Amino acid sequence: MDKEMELLLTGTGFLVAGTFFSAFGATKVFATGEDDGLAFVVKGNAIEGIGNSLQAIAREKALADREADEKELLAIIGCWFQAGGNAANAIANEMILNEVNVTDALRLNAIGSGIQSVGASFEAYGVQDEGKGVVLGAALISLGSMFDAISNLYILQDKENTGNSIAAAGAYIEFTGALIAFIALTQLIQTEEAEQAKECYHYLHSSINCRRC
Repeated sequence: MDKEMELLLTGTGFLVAGTFFSAFGATKVFATGEDDGLAFVVKGNAIEGIGNSLQAIAREKALADREADEKELLAIIGCWFQAGGNAANAIANEMILNEVNVTDALRLNAIGSGIQSVGASFEAYGVQDEGKGVVLGAALISLGSMFDAISNLYILQDKENTGNSIAAAGAYIEFTGALIAFIALTQLIQTEEAEQAKECYHYLHSSINCRRC
């Protein structure tokens, strides 16, 4: 596995962990009606932001000395958008948890989730060469983030039960998307490594040196 793919997989692993924390926290908020679950959501957003940043860096490194094409550029921009959106979400949920300017915090949370949704949609378009599983994962993260943005709008209208249920649903959609992307990337890496091993075997038995071996 090359370093760029390893970093990309690590970043996606962070997304799985972060979305799991967020889903757990959102479920707790929905089940109890209390904001104590937001502490898990804050941690989840922070972990997701780290994962998005690692993904963006990995894709930038993979370009080496060449310029990015349209899809690659959108994938990188999408990852950075998601990192920014998650940072805004973490700040907003921390404010809500500490009851600081709650109305403004809910608006910031909606904006952050909206930015994350746009970023994930950019990524879904840009990663088509990485396989359908990675595309589906990014698309689900985009959908889940949009659910979260909508949930905050309901809460702003004093419809907390509806808002919290939508937020929980969105969090699980994001977790599912991150998990699908992680599995798909793992399979892609395994396939590439198997193909490289076959090439090395062929070259070795043809008395030709293989630099990959």
